[in-house]
Amino acid sequence: MKLGLTDMSRAGRRLGCLLLTVLFLLTLPGEGPLHAREFSPLPEAFDIRVRTVYTFDRHHVWIDRVTTGQASVDAALADAIALLEQQARPLLTSRSRQLEITASWRGSGTSLVSFLLISRVTVKRETQWMDFRCLTFDLDTGEQLQLSDLFGRDSPAYEVIGQAVRQSLSRMYPQEDKPAQALDALGAPGQAAGLPFMVGTYQLSFPVALWQLLPERYQLSQAVVYYDQLLPYVRADMAAQLDNTAYRVLALTFDDGPVGGYTRDAVKTLGHHGAVGTFFVIGTCVRANPEGARRAADAGNPLGSHSMYHKYGYQIKAEMVPKDHALFVQTLQRHTGLSPDLFRAPGGGYEKYIRNGVDLPHIRWSIIGDPETITRPSAVAAQVLHNAKHRDIVLLHDNVKITVESLEEMLAGLRKRGFRLATVEEMFRMQGIALEKGVSYNSAKPGQSAQ
Repeated sequence: MKLGLTDMSRAGRRLGCLLLTVLFLLTLPGEGPLHAREFSPLPEAFDIRVRTVYTFDRHHVWIDRVTTGQASVDAALADAIALLEQQARPLLTSRSRQLEITASWRGSGTSLVSFLLISRVTVKRETQWMDFRCLTFDLDTGEQLQLSDLFGRDSPAYEVIGQAVRQSLSRMYPQEDKPAQALDALGAPGQAAGLPFMVGTYQLSFPVALWQLLPERYQLSQAVVYYDQLLPYVRADMAAQLDNTAYRVLALTFDDGPVGGYTRDAVKTLGHHGAVGTFFVIGTCVRANPEGARRAADAGNPLGSHSMYHKYGYQIKAEMVPKDHALFVQTLQRHTGLSPDLFRAPGGGYEKYIRNGVDLPHIRWSIIGDPETITRPSAVAAQVLHNAKHRDIVLLHDNVKITVESLEEMLAGLRKRGFRLATVEEMFRMQGIALEKGVSYNSAKPGQSAQ
């Protein structure tokens, strides 16, 4: 059949319209081609305010104050903070000693929220003594919750939790002997049932005082159990509260620290906004500022490897890579008790590191949040808010002042846009992606890994 000029013109116009329509749909803001998926806004219950109050009466004192939409929750938190302060005040025996009580929180579902209150007596901001409280509430009712409210009184979940707690404690400072009886007791299912816990985007975490096993080690062990490990045991009326699949999820990552007050401020701001990050630390920086690394981990932010000396692939010889990695692991364990589960190569050039003995998942990024061309905190926030999409990994730097200063605006904006923040491992687990050693990942979106 032959087509006339008029028919060919009409067919061309139809094809052109079809192409324009496809291009228009692909450029709409959203999560992928045609952007069919709808996401829910974050519930108003999570409009939580945390502010730091500073006082001086012979001693410098910083105390966080928390305001939620529930007066009974605010009162319970105020009482817990008052008890921590009362406990710490007698330890301020010299003018050089300071008191810090910080509050961080995380949410899940429509109304579950957990608060981690950490009290520190410090000298020159170095921890000399520490204690904590961890409380979980239903913000709809104001009720304080225990693990039995999630799993009932006798549940196999407590065995899963106990094993995770024991494993987490055992891994910390592996070169130091821990009392076996005390370790077994802390990981026993009966003990696990009474543990304080933090909800998250796709995990429960269990802060445990390490100094119960290693005196003078004023740190928290943060055992993590993912929701898919626990869902078979969750009470039917609570299952929806552990389901965050209706929301966008994002992972913030921080490179090149820890650095002095910058890392401390970044960790504090994340906690004030119900957020977490994954910190890829440099070995020499950990050695110079171990307190910053420990504070990040205490607040539930995982520490990954960013190498010992931050040498780019073209700067380090292949035979030096295993030595660099071994020294990093040794340094991190010595100063924080932790071992890295993730790796990020300096500059993202992972091939030489992965091929020469760094046997960890390699985490790159899908968004650069603070490129060197940006010079204002508001521009860093705008860069992330404009580009962030579901399952992205954002590259930031906690050694850059404007980045740390941008976090207040950035995190408030992400909350308004319906994002829940997760650690890297938490986000991948939520998407059903098992992180593999020796594989590089740009995001938790399908097809975003490279061998």
